[in-house]
Amino acid sequence: MNPEEKQQVKQTVDPDLLTQIIEQYEETTRPFGKGEDYSEEDAKALGLPNPSTLNFLNKFVKRMIGTPFVPRWIAESANPAGTLLACILRGRELDFKPMESLEVFWKSPDGRLTLWSKTMLSLMRKSGFKFKWIEDTGAACVLQGLRPDGD
Repeated sequence: MNPEEKQQVKQTVDPDLLTQIIEQYEETTRPFGKGEDYSEEDAKALGLPNPSTLNFLNKFVKRMIGTPFVPRWIAESANPAGTLLACILRGRELDFKPMESLEVFWKSPDGRLTLWSKTMLSLMRKSGFKFKWIEDTGAACVLQGLRPDGD
């Protein structure tokens, strides 16, 4: 909105209401909220997505909350949107797409975001590890692993 348009709006709208509308708009368009933007350099240094990508992810997360695609442990957390965003960001670090991230993580008993064992095994196989099943019963599961270098 250019300055002339802002002035026209100020003349026709209650100033308190206008302030509230502007604050709500800024809150929904900034990745971290009012006054908490970060730069491309900050993102790179911290290993975070660039500001526009994070803004998009925030909108995506807000739309996902309440859908059946969000696991119960996320939906019932104290901060579902923050938990979902953390899950998606952690998945990005491992080259998972947002929806894949909902399938490969679970919350450990101490509250940490943890990969399912089948996901760990899949990632290791993609990296060249080979496995031989030694035992697979209801009581135990034993694998013998061979690293990509053959050791």
